[in-house]
Amino acid sequence: MALVFLDGMDHLSGQQLPQKYDRGSVWFGFAEITAGGRFASTSMQNYTQGGPVWLGISTATVSRILCGLGMATGSLPGASVQFLRFMHESVQQVGVYYTSTKTLVLHCGSAGAVASYATSVFTNSSWNFIEMEAHWHSTAGSCTVYISDVQVVSFTGDTTNGVAATGFNQADWRIPNSGGAGTDYFNFDDFYVMDDQGSANTTRVGSTARIRTYHPSADVTVSMTPLVAGNNFSQVGDGAAGGVGWNTTTYNHASAVSTYDLYGMGSAASSWSAAETPWGVQVTATALTISGTAAIAVQLVVSGLQLITASQALSTAYTRPHRLLAQTKPSGSAWEVSTMSAVRIGAGFA
Repeated sequence: MALVFLDGMDHLSGQQLPQKYDRGSVWFGFAEITAGGRFASTSMQNYTQGGPVWLGISTATVSRILCGLGMATGSLPGASVQFLRFMHESVQQVGVYYTSTKTLVLHCGSAGAVASYATSVFTNSSWNFIEMEAHWHSTAGSCTVYISDVQVVSFTGDTTNGVAATGFNQADWRIPNSGGAGTDYFNFDDFYVMDDQGSANTTRVGSTARIRTYHPSADVTVSMTPLVAGNNFSQVGDGAAGGVGWNTTTYNHASAVSTYDLYGMGSAASSWSAAETPWGVQVTATALTISGTAAIAVQLVVSGLQLITASQALSTAYTRPHRLLAQTKPSGSAWEVSTMSAVRIGAGFA
């Protein structure tokens, strides 16, 4: 299995939230970064105004896919709320719902029929970590849902929804409109997606999943020009020090290709315990071109060894970020806590 996407719900909110994802309409309701995440950090909270909206990640077409999402509710929803689904293009293959009776309902296969359900599996006003894993097949498919490491729903059979497809290629989570008032809210945290296109990780992460966000804290090798005189790293640490969102008034720029900046990440290892195991590192950057054609490449460096993305074309507006997700260190060996402070990240114009 391979990690595809990570989101710690900690630096984009409101109308910028969909910009982290491959798909997602502009959020027109009330969703914001708030204190009180699963590990005393932050989370994404939605009250009742506006919505709902789906946020999705594209994958290769795969036969096996899984995701995890932390969710807390202030009170039971007034109606059935869907919050996770696996798709092929625009057609849902499997999806999971939460009802006003604390029932978890799994829809699979042809016509989205109810495949399985479990009652009283959510704890209100508390964090529940939901993981859904599915295998795509017209007769021998499967789908299993865990809540905080306890298997609560399992199905075997048709997970193809009767369409001419060869697997899953989308994983989505949803910010619902709960339809209530007062304490009727949803909080979300620690969303991850994995597919079967790798072997570095072989199983679901489990309820100990924690996605930490770090921001550049030092210039290592820089060749771009900062908009405001000073350190280059301070121009690009959007969301740092309590800030939220892309700050488009500070940036680094260049007029020539093959111009890169590389930043240090400070004492990142200090926030980890020795008992924890890093599963992967995701680097995220956003950029635009003022005129003409240009492309960005995102890089990660550890101990002098480099991983770098293929060049990605830029538009004349900030759109979705460019990502690099490393399952292992550039050397090919597994991540360890002691390595975190040695990570260098960067981006440039290819």
